[in-house]
Amino acid sequence: MAIVGIDKNWKTDLLYGVLFAVGIIVISSLGIIGTIGIPSVSASVAGDIGRALIVIVCAAIFESFIFQEFLLDFLDEKIINLPFILAALLASIAFSLFHFIAYSGSLSAMGGSFFSAGLISFSWCYLRKWTKSILPVIICHAILNAWILHSLVVIV
Repeated sequence: MAIVGIDKNWKTDLLYGVLFAVGIIVISSLGIIGTIGIPSVSASVAGDIGRALIVIVCAAIFESFIFQEFLLDFLDEKIINLPFILAALLASIAFSLFHFIAYSGSLSAMGGSFFSAGLISFSWCYLRKWTKSILPVIICHAILNAWILHSLVVIV
């Protein structure tokens, strides 16, 4: 499996990631895609810094590679060779189930983000296909997680 990614178009891919994130934030602010959240972690300063690093940097990179790169590529091209829409749907369901587990398997704790996570993941699959790069997905994921984390800090 080759990683589709960072090449001479990295500035354009970066811009697409930022614009896509802004679009998701605007749409979610209008209440169209439902709520999006992040599991709670301890409320200490070290906890907040660690949580920010994990959620904004690590989660964006690792989740994007696992679900929108490797799993999507596995389902779409390499082994199973499903039609792209079905591969994207399955990768997005896996992304939602992963987030369901992160919320201790409780739909009420997720606050409706199970559906939203799947819908956003589905759109990221198409963003990756359209740009032929994982970079805009990682950037969009990081910005969205930072926005959600900031929203939670402001509320608390």
